Amino acid sequence: MANKLTGWSGPRVDDLAGIQKICDEVKSKLEEWTGKTYVDYKAVLYRSQLETGVNYVIKVYCGVEDYIHLCLVRRSPEGYLRVLHVEQQRMKESPLFTF
Repeated sequence: MANKLTGWSGPRVDDLAGIQKICDEVKSKLEEWTGKTYVDYKAVLYRSQLETGVNYVIKVYCGVEDYIHLCLVRRSPEGYLRVLHVEQQRMKESPLFTF
């Protein structure tokens, strides 16, 4: 399998408050896409890549051993935030890769 993490940070747990704010911005869109309502919704791990903005892959805890992985892009600090992809039914142990 090719390494899809070129230029990406290692798994990080620093600044989770800032990452949580990003996740909160897309929560309603995510609930619309997945057809689920997330009561528990907490960023627990992320990777980032600086390009013409910042790309993120974020592991989000959704309750009782349920996790999702979000792939997002933000083009500037105040710019738009776009959800590129969502992986559902992930586990705590699921590695956090780009997709």
